[in-house]
Amino acid sequence: MQIGASVSVYWNYKNHNLPAAVEHMRDMEFSCVEIVCENPFYTNWGTEGAKKERELIKESLDSCDLSVSVHAPYHDINIASFNPGIRSEAIRQLREAVDVASYLNAEVLVIHPGFVSSKKYPRDMVYEVLIGTLIDIADYACGADMFIGLENLSSNPKALAVHSTELIKIIEDVGSKNLRVAFDVAHSNTTGIPPVDFIEELGKLIKHVHVSDNKGSNDHLPIGVGNIDYGAVLSKLIEKDYKGFLIIEGWIPSDPDKFVKLSRDELKDLLKEL
Repeated sequence: MQIGASVSVYWNYKNHNLPAAVEHMRDMEFSCVEIVCENPFYTNWGTEGAKKERELIKESLDSCDLSVSVHAPYHDINIASFNPGIRSEAIRQLREAVDVASYLNAEVLVIHPGFVSSKKYPRDMVYEVLIGTLIDIADYACGADMFIGLENLSSNPKALAVHSTELIKIIEDVGSKNLRVAFDVAHSNTTGIPPVDFIEELGKLIKHVHVSDNKGSNDHLPIGVGNIDYGAVLSKLIEKDYKGFLIIEGWIPSDPDKFVKLSRDELKDLLKEL
């Protein structure tokens, strides 16, 4: 498994610079990094400067010899929206993220599954909208050598794909070989179900992993600060022959480097013991 971090842990930098963030990840002794396709992380996202920025990101990735994953935009985005205009824009941005991921030679593009935006909307109808969107994106990405990683969301009545059973059903209903799971350990911990149970049920569907800690709430804290048994999590991933990325999302804004290093070192120590 390769240990890396998401550029989102540095969201509070006043002048966010993705190429510089990539170089910083190298200096932090990571072997991979996750690029987030939205402002403020990807400063020119949605503008004419986006292509130039991705060229600079690619140059930094190549010079730093880092592997990369890409996270599609998710703030202000609902890929299961009943509103045709909103859904159309969501699909456009997801396709643009596919293009960026392909250009950067990313192994995985992570996407959020969307949500039921109103109690007035029947969940099964929203689910069908989601399936249609995912079929579109999976088809669009079929020519690229990457997986689409559908991320499990934290526990919320409006959220889709919170539990492993729904994730499995979504993947079966979409029916695409390149749609798999981006497993967020901290999100799973908000359900009251042990993360290792998710891993057991999802098995080889897991192609990407986000790591952070919490105590059952929707916090992304440094590993070791919450109540997640990461020794058990890593052991179960090894049992399932997982060999992908472990992307750190846990952080504390006042000193991101300190707490990202805390998570990095904890993961390294645990892996040495297994």
